Amino acid sequence: MQKQLHNPDGQLAERERPSRSSAFEVTENVWIPMPDGCRLAARLWLPEGCGIEPVATIFEFLPYRKRDVTRARDDEVHGYFSAQGYACIRVDMRGSGDSGGFAAPMYARDERLDGVAVIRWIAQQPWSNGKVGMIGLSWGGSISLYCAKEAPPELGAIVCVAGPHDSFSRDILFKGGCLTNEVIGWAATMDGLTSRPPDPAIVGNAWREIWRARLDRLEPEVKAYLDHQRRDWFWRERDLTDQLPIMTVPVLAVGGWADSTVGTNPPDLVAGMSGPRRGLMGPWAHKYPQHGVPGPAIDFLSEAKTWFDEHLCGIAPQTHEPMLRAYMLRDTPVEKFMTEAPGRWVAEDIWPSPRIEPVVMFLNEDGLEWVAVIGAGMPVSTDQTVGLCGGEMMPSFGFGEGEELPGDQSQDDAASLCFDSGPLEADFEILGAPEITLRVSSDKPSAMLAVRLNHLSPEGQSKRISYAVQNLRHRKGDFSPADLTPGETCTLTIRLHDIAYSVPKGHRLRVAISTTYWPLCWPQPDVATVMITPGDSRISLPGRPETPVDAELRPFNAPTGTLMPGRSTVVPAKRHRATVFDPSADTTTLTIVDDGGVYRVDDTGSEISSKAIETSSISKGDPLSARMTIGWEWSLSRGDWQVEVRTGTKIWCDAEYFYVRSRLDAREGGKSIHSATRDMRFFRDNM
Repeated sequence: MQKQLHNPDGQLAERERPSRSSAFEVTENVWIPMPDGCRLAARLWLPEGCGIEPVATIFEFLPYRKRDVTRARDDEVHGYFSAQGYACIRVDMRGSGDSGGFAAPMYARDERLDGVAVIRWIAQQPWSNGKVGMIGLSWGGSISLYCAKEAPPELGAIVCVAGPHDSFSRDILFKGGCLTNEVIGWAATMDGLTSRPPDPAIVGNAWREIWRARLDRLEPEVKAYLDHQRRDWFWRERDLTDQLPIMTVPVLAVGGWADSTVGTNPPDLVAGMSGPRRGLMGPWAHKYPQHGVPGPAIDFLSEAKTWFDEHLCGIAPQTHEPMLRAYMLRDTPVEKFMTEAPGRWVAEDIWPSPRIEPVVMFLNEDGLEWVAVIGAGMPVSTDQTVGLCGGEMMPSFGFGEGEELPGDQSQDDAASLCFDSGPLEADFEILGAPEITLRVSSDKPSAMLAVRLNHLSPEGQSKRISYAVQNLRHRKGDFSPADLTPGETCTLTIRLHDIAYSVPKGHRLRVAISTTYWPLCWPQPDVATVMITPGDSRISLPGRPETPVDAELRPFNAPTGTLMPGRSTVVPAKRHRATVFDPSADTTTLTIVDDGGVYRVDDTGSEISSKAIETSSISKGDPLSARMTIGWEWSLSRGDWQVEVRTGTKIWCDAEYFYVRSRLDAREGGKSIHSATRDMRFFRDNM
């Protein structure tokens, strides 16, 4: 076992100085046996003195390769906690990184049982006092929730950052019963992640045999998702909604408004739980808040430490903390990238808050009004490119500054059915999830709606406050979708994403409705015209009254210390996004290039490079023309060890089926060791 000693005490601000010791030891790899004999690989951080006086442990569980991909972030997070006197352990999930076994589809029950087994193993170690906390972002946050549902007595608290508790509808996969293009993108990404080999320095000469076995067993990730296009048993075991009220493990739920999918889940988590919990919502994208973009970033690790101190160590916080603390955005710019978001912090001691009351506005022929005026049906049928102003579904800025935020909505608005309010007579603050109730009919058996709540400035800019999409065949739920009866009127309620947003006096609100939202969502097979009945349709906005208590909130500190240590840039990362319209073919093509550049892991000398090219295209009048192609290239090298993995996924459709071609090529030292292409067909199950 390779060990390293660290003493970062000189880098710590006085207020962060640990009472125990700031020295800690890092063990590069330890093996954790699972009940079935499989071994999981882990990095271990132990604070000085824990052999004499055992300590609480913080555990992070991910499939993203502790040895290289997340190593710098792991050292940042777990180095911080270890300097504060906690043991820390970062474990590769089964079938990933240096761990044994084979990967299962995301959030499989075996995955959480592995997590529980790790927790029990930790509690039996001589340096452990038997108390374990979990922390994680995204997948790491979700697995924390799933382990909490299993309720091992050793698990004393979790910090869940942007972790969905319902994989079908609250993740990036099937939003409102719509197939998202992120399903394809994420599946292609996972194919690249799980097809890479373990490190010979950890597993020894068996690395090549392990790698070949992984490659031979690898199932394209997209297959699991397209095999289950409705909320069947597969998704029910990945839905914790009904379990939240009986979960007793204390949860700090964290998210960001710019991460407009999984990042907006924390208010629901806090509302659904009955045990100790707190919510923290910043303006951030899909990142830990110490790296929060758009800013302000905060000293999040000290906030997480306070949570663990309270629930693992019995140390009461020094100040009262509200149940939900949120960043109230105000008059945000329409930039597709911003370093800082204008606004202020607000808080509610109870969530849902009894202070927040619904403000109802009716969708009338003359716009958004306070009194309903019934009118004739208003048709909406938009071309397939409405949605190009939507930005990324899950912005992360992982490849540097890029055009990932929604930007000005005017182009999408111009093609949509819009209902505008008059100028507001006073500032209006929203905190929570807007809901829109629509009286609709369709001329086709399949249709979707995209609903955006926008902020119109006096200068004419349209800014997206919140949005939602809805497959109308899922109007009665995701369990038993069914065709629409053309011409038959129905009422449906669509819940938009939670948001905190302040609209200034004199500005206006807009509800924009479209029947397409590409490239965020795969189009429905029919070109439908949906009739909206004015007066019988309304939007309910969670109106929050201002309170002077907001100005008295404890301020957050700025991030401190070394962020992402031990990682050197060889070639900088960069991102490129371009939209091209070909008038001769009436085709719009969006190309996104995420070039991760090359970085070196200082401790090991390994160099890692990655590059993804994603191309989506569609014709304005033909939903069946949708195409998407994603290619990933990964390279790992150190000395004479050099491996490459190239994966590709292509999807297209007709009215009845999705067609997928999956490709995988693996090379060692420039020579191919595995090459496979797989063609698959999936029935469109009300998608």
